Amino acid sequence: MKPLNIRKIINMIIFSCIIILLSIAILLFIRKISANKYEELLADRNEFQADTIIVNDNSNDIFSVVPDSTIPSTTIQFKKNPNSKYLDINTDYVAWLKVEGTSIDYPVVRGLDNSIYLKTNFYKDYSDSGAIFMDYRNLGQFQDVHTAIYGHYMKDGSMFHDLHLYKDQSFFEAHKKINLSGLYEKKEYEIFSVYIESANNYELDFDYEAMTYMQYLDFIKKRSLYQSDLVITGNEKLLTLITCSYEIDNGRIIVHAIEVN
Repeated sequence: MKPLNIRKIINMIIFSCIIILLSIAILLFIRKISANKYEELLADRNEFQADTIIVNDNSNDIFSVVPDSTIPSTTIQFKKNPNSKYLDINTDYVAWLKVEGTSIDYPVVRGLDNSIYLKTNFYKDYSDSGAIFMDYRNLGQFQDVHTAIYGHYMKDGSMFHDLHLYKDQSFFEAHKKINLSGLYEKKEYEIFSVYIESANNYELDFDYEAMTYMQYLDFIKKRSLYQSDLVITGNEKLLTLITCSYEIDNGRIIVHAIEVN
């Protein structure tokens, strides 16, 4: 091989390496921006929830009532609902998800299909970490018997990375609570089943025509890596969280929780 050809090959390799490094740097920069936005959103939510407005019922604003000397003056206290702000950011916003003992504390969106938010964050910007999103087949607002929520497994610890903590039985036993806040109400769920399965071998059930709901609950409870003593009657609603897992081909870790309040 001529020296000139060797030099060309070396230059091509160097150029390719530079392009790859630049691409990685840009990707990490975009990911960092997205993470910072989520952190700001969470900090704002915590501050928003702590903010209380006090209104006196004898004031002259729109919250006043007709004065009546026979009715003692009272003070009305209420907390702002932050959901209007989230809807202003993204009209696909449906809930806020928080999993006890993990870093999972995110807004939840729902798209027209399950592919939209794989590479789009809550702010509708491109992001390889995507967003936490509800299955498009769900109605939301706690109207569904079975609600499914998906998120990427990110090595930096964000999104649904911490679902992998449930591979440890001691963590499973100590952290079973999930809070899901809708636009107007909040529900609490208890985790009762965790298992790993290939996406090639399963499909979530939503209509229960081929299998009754109670049979489905029994089925997924028996599949769990650990046994739960939670009593399930079949009258409760089901919440399922899903992310990738890499022990098997096209693997998923699936966490099932049942409504307890």
